[in-house]
Amino acid sequence: MTRKTDRDSLRQELSALLAGLEFYRSWAIDALEIENGHVTQEVLDQIVMPSSFYLDVFDDAPDARCSQVLTEVRNWYSHTAKDLPKQRGEKEAQTFFDGFQDALGFDFHTASKNVRNVAEKALKQKQILNDEDYETLFELETNLSQHILNAEEMGQISRLLRLFEDAQK
Repeated sequence: MTRKTDRDSLRQELSALLAGLEFYRSWAIDALEIENGHVTQEVLDQIVMPSSFYLDVFDDAPDARCSQVLTEVRNWYSHTAKDLPKQRGEKEAQTFFDGFQDALGFDFHTASKNVRNVAEKALKQKQILNDEDYETLFELETNLSQHILNAEEMGQISRLLRLFEDAQK
């Protein structure tokens, strides 16, 4: 059973992530309104559910399951971080990520914790095992403002990236 203090801590973390989700939701709605002139409710629901949805699920979840809501929101961050440059283009995505950082005070990619997990896995195994992990780490390497890895870890990741690239030839 989750202690009340643990649940409160999880809810605080969730609330911070949901502020970022709302920032993204507003940005995406504004972009669609500019492109299409209006946005239907069906389109709104496909962008991402409002933060109130996740808070309600969290508040209604039994103690043992409340952390799953936090994981689901982190996964949304992870997928959005990966998909946004493909959907909107690299320049527009980077403009969004920079604005997100400025407005909320934390990095979008770091919020997902996915990048860090992929990096830790590669460092532990001393290799990159698949194309998806390669793409995630390559994006990290090309992000000059990344704060996920220290210089030594980034050097090791760069070496693993080159080994993976050489193996693909």
